[in-house]
Amino acid sequence: MLDVRDAHGEKAARMLDRFARLPEGAFVWTQTGDEEFFLGRLKGPWRYDDSEAARNSGIHHVRPTEWIDQPFDLKSTPRAVIDTFARGGRNLQRIRDAEAEMRTGKLWSSCRAGG
Repeated sequence: MLDVRDAHGEKAARMLDRFARLPEGAFVWTQTGDEEFFLGRLKGPWRYDDSEAARNSGIHHVRPTEWIDQPFDLKSTPRAVIDTFARGGRNLQRIRDAEAEMRTGKLWSSCRAGG
């Protein structure tokens, strides 16, 4: 993380370190549209990606993630997840909400069990 600190500062280095240290199996959400969210689970360690796709997207710090193929809409996504994305920001954010954690686990189990 020393290169990140030198190039981008202490805050960026802390953010990358936090991302890299997330435990395998941690749930993650991403938003792909105003009313479309995807649920995933980390499946491996952090790595720097300098592929053409990474350069085109501007996303170089990645973790292998298993995603549920179906999107979730506003009705099925936990409210705290929606609220977190609505606050803006483009960085990794922890959602500290017991109900969202419980619902996320149930959504994952339900989709992995076939429905």
